Amino acid sequence: MAISMEKAFSGIVNQEVTAEEVDRDVKLKKGLECNCCGIPVYHRTKHLRNEVWIPAHFYRKVEHDYSCKYNTVGQVSIIARQSNDKILENIDQRNFTFRLTMIHEQLNKVKEGEYSKKDNASINNRQKNRSYQARGRLTPYLATMKKIIELRNILETDTELHSIIKIEMYNKKIAWNNFYYESNYYTKAFNYLKKLEWKDNHPICIEGVVRSVKSLDQEGRYAVGLRFGDKRTNDQGLTLISSPSIFGNEQDVSSEIFKEGQRIVVCALCTAREKNTYLNINISLYHKNQIVILENS
Repeated sequence: MAISMEKAFSGIVNQEVTAEEVDRDVKLKKGLECNCCGIPVYHRTKHLRNEVWIPAHFYRKVEHDYSCKYNTVGQVSIIARQSNDKILENIDQRNFTFRLTMIHEQLNKVKEGEYSKKDNASINNRQKNRSYQARGRLTPYLATMKKIIELRNILETDTELHSIIKIEMYNKKIAWNNFYYESNYYTKAFNYLKKLEWKDNHPICIEGVVRSVKSLDQEGRYAVGLRFGDKRTNDQGLTLISSPSIFGNEQDVSSEIFKEGQRIVVCALCTAREKNTYLNINISLYHKNQIVILENS
């Protein structure tokens, strides 16, 4: 298990080289080392697999040193040490617990405050303070969540974290495949959200590419549509298209951070609703740290 290496150290030219550079000059294949911990690494040429081009890359036959920046467990350990209130806790040398409960509780408090404002209900100072404190606690909790998502995105295989980080919600384990959804699993996310009972509701992560950013009729409100995901056919033979949308407020998170073509991940409380031929996944955005930008357009 390791983080993908962008560069390796070449003993032939005595400097760092990229996998693409080695592809162009085969003599560089010999004498390659990790540019951090020095273990021997090897080069695999760009090749076709199952009609898909696999880019040139470096690989290793032994684990990177624990302190190496390419060692997955070592990097998770650093994130755990830097996390607040043990939201990510080191259980033993290779196992960690991520307490999703802590994000869920604060998001719920913020959501309750937003509903009170929307309904023009009178909000006393105690409610205001509760919402303000919840946003404050969310900042470091979501910052840890962002680091985990960013790490997942640079791993050799994106399932590596599944065996290292166990997600916990009120002392119950949440499987990674019920927590993190890419576009080819949007219908699975929709089905999961529909069957979840209110008491079992929890934040999930949706990864996708920004399709559109639109202002809504309600002042300051906007919607960010992600590109449509996978499809399914219903009992009447109609094709239903999965369609996630992020709903936010300019006061909380500026819509200007979103650009068409960006690949992003959002960690949020979501609801599912079927309308016409769409399986809508509605994503509630209250805090900038709920968003991770993986690639700009």
